[in-house]
Amino acid sequence: MLAVSPYRHPSSLKAISTLEEEDAAADRERQTLVVSEQTRLMNRIKVLLVRFCIRSFRLRARNAANGLMAVHTAEGTLPDNTRAGCPVLFV
Repeated sequence: MLAVSPYRHPSSLKAISTLEEEDAAADRERQTLVVSEQTRLMNRIKVLLVRFCIRSFRLRARNAANGLMAVHTAEGTLPDNTRAGCPVLFV
């Protein structure tokens, strides 16, 4: 089905998207938002760890949540305020 916009030249027709196409587009948008939020949080955790010279920690590992709380630096464990600053990625 084609619709003519009153604000454009009559020869420029635009196809009306179906509900399935709109749902698919909304799903892609939601997935993009989730991935960008996850990337932002992981980068935030990496910055916190780099401040304590920890560069080899793998955030994508299955046991990363447990490993994050068990990370040790040369001075001992991570400070409590640093641990509290790490957002919870692993649910």
